[in-house]
Amino acid sequence: REMGGGDKVLTSAVDGSVGVYNLKLKRWDHVMVLGHCETIFACEFKALDKDVLATGSFDGTIKLWNVNKMEAIDTLKPAAGVVYSVAWPNTPGDTRIACSTSHGKVVFMHASGPKKGSVAALVSNHTGLVYKVAWSSKMDILASVGQDEACWLFTPDNTTLKVKIKHPAPVFGVEFSQVEGERLLATACEDAVVRIYDVERPELPRPVAEL
Repeated sequence: REMGGGDKVLTSAVDGSVGVYNLKLKRWDHVMVLGHCETIFACEFKALDKDVLATGSFDGTIKLWNVNKMEAIDTLKPAAGVVYSVAWPNTPGDTRIACSTSHGKVVFMHASGPKKGSVAALVSNHTGLVYKVAWSSKMDILASVGQDEACWLFTPDNTTLKVKIKHPAPVFGVEFSQVEGERLLATACEDAVVRIYDVERPELPRPVAEL
């Protein structure tokens, strides 16, 4: 839409952003990037940069936010349905972020660097919705849980490690312990039981408690 005597154009985009483009000066006079347009299911601070927050939404996108400026700095599109959770690595130089999705996949995306916005890998261990993914801060392994009554422990390449922990019902939550010296994993199941596993040897997870 033309405005300002015809030398400016008001634009809107499918990601919800609105901008004013100056035709005479050939530049953007103003760009306003909006947040998600649907329910937000996840938010996670970047492990190695607490100024960056990632959110995942029913709208199928991951948005990255600069919390100091309170503004969106990027939008990632896994193209795998609803984004239920996000997880950051704790390895310096790793540009990826992982997310769990309604298409039954864990998607790794490049959140920065020359490949920013591209899919780094797809992991399809689950046979239903993947409700949660967690990335260990002590080992380069992840855990995902979902509708198919399973928790999977796996490495980012999904080859070095790939272990299934069967549950009696759908599993909605999973987290690695943040306590120094502990290598524990907790899962939250629809049967109202929280199960604790020792993952000191992740290829042989050992149940240690039920709460």
